[in-house]
Amino acid sequence: MGYVSSYGDVYSFGILLLEMFTGLRPNDDMFNDELNLHNFVKSALPERAEEILDVVFFQEIEEEETMYKKASSTCTQSSIILECLISICRTGVACSAELPNERMKINDVESRLRLIKKKLLKTPVYEGKQTINNPSFKDLYNATNGFSSANLIGAGNFGSVYNGTLFDGTTIAVKVFNLIRPGGSKSFKSECKAAINIKHRNIVRVFTAFSGVDYQGARFKAVVYKFMPNGSLEEWLRGKDDTNWRPLNFNFLIKKKLDIAIDVACALRYLHCDCQPPIAHCNLKPSNVLLDDEMIGHVGDFGMARFLPAIDKQNRFICIKGSTGYIPPEYDLGCEASTYGDVYSFGILLLEMFTGIRPSDGIFTGKMNLRNFVKMALPQRAEEVVDDFNLQEIEEGRTMCMEVSSSSGSSAHASIILECFNSICEIGVACSAERPRERMKINDVESRLRLIRRKLLETPACLEVKQTTSMPP
Repeated sequence: MGYVSSYGDVYSFGILLLEMFTGLRPNDDMFNDELNLHNFVKSALPERAEEILDVVFFQEIEEEETMYKKASSTCTQSSIILECLISICRTGVACSAELPNERMKINDVESRLRLIKKKLLKTPVYEGKQTINNPSFKDLYNATNGFSSANLIGAGNFGSVYNGTLFDGTTIAVKVFNLIRPGGSKSFKSECKAAINIKHRNIVRVFTAFSGVDYQGARFKAVVYKFMPNGSLEEWLRGKDDTNWRPLNFNFLIKKKLDIAIDVACALRYLHCDCQPPIAHCNLKPSNVLLDDEMIGHVGDFGMARFLPAIDKQNRFICIKGSTGYIPPEYDLGCEASTYGDVYSFGILLLEMFTGIRPSDGIFTGKMNLRNFVKMALPQRAEEVVDDFNLQEIEEGRTMCMEVSSSSGSSAHASIILECFNSICEIGVACSAERPRERMKINDVESRLRLIRRKLLETPACLEVKQTTSMPP
């Protein structure tokens, strides 16, 4: 008779795991002395996994994919989900090995299951399922250490943003609205209205909102967002000593900026073309572009957003107080909020990303602004307006190209890189035209940026490093 041990618990857990994901009981009539649940699953993995997994999972996957395809053209993620289910079953099999010493350690089991969960939640089918239900003021207060200054990650006209961790370990960002300031309550309502109507991979996800009172009985309103660990584009463009972009290898500084620009363009295309009614963000700037752990860009802060149905007369002539340099000239004249205004802001954002110059820089006076400054330099003097780091990359590119191609080819490839910069800046100039109807359409912007990206990736220097480059921690 064997001894009681922790190995026995691990065995039982393994059988429990297999039962949960196959839907079969270990004492099912189909099992006998020679065949048990462990052996049945083990013999089916991985080729015949679909035969032994609970059919309910496949119905759920099919339903979720159908729903997701209605909102996006992204291809199916079922293979990743199936891979996760197979990994879970393999864990169950490893836990229920016949010999006790061959069973997994429970701490390894927990670590593996957490990794599987993390992978599963990154698929578009399940990414939108993470929810936070009705947090109390106490929950938000404790999550942010009492809205401590140490947790403060940003502040704007209508509120402050804190990072925090809920009791279940979920990392969040909490925007607390300044209700004393005129427009604070209206900004909260705009954020909530936008959250109900918006869902896109390049827009910061809103988990929930809170409206109530704090411990002093004062009105308290907050919105809880998915936390973006890499901060804002503003921080990367204007970090300490302007060195944030430097850890990236050649062309990945260029490529990553271009990727983020495409992410923002995708978000605007969704807001302008796919939402009904269309939505104008009205406050696009680097600090409102947030970056996740994979450096994917997400547009946030919809406190000034406007819904634009044709019959909504309230939005036609209003005062929009955006950020200096990014708001289109017609807004200063009291004209209506529009998608053209967002395109203007995007154009300025694009020029700032690739020239390294703020639109509010002191060098601009009178009629001279960032757009006119860049427009006058194109195309002959493009190198004069390109960000110093990007210009250095072009020189590095010439050197790298010489190592991977002929001397004559190196000059040609460096010219291609500079040509890509030219094209990007031309798009920025076209988007920020003074007259609204002369600006590019956002879907055309996205298409042209993607073509530039494809051309950039075909340069030998970029091909040489793109497999080995990783983001800085």
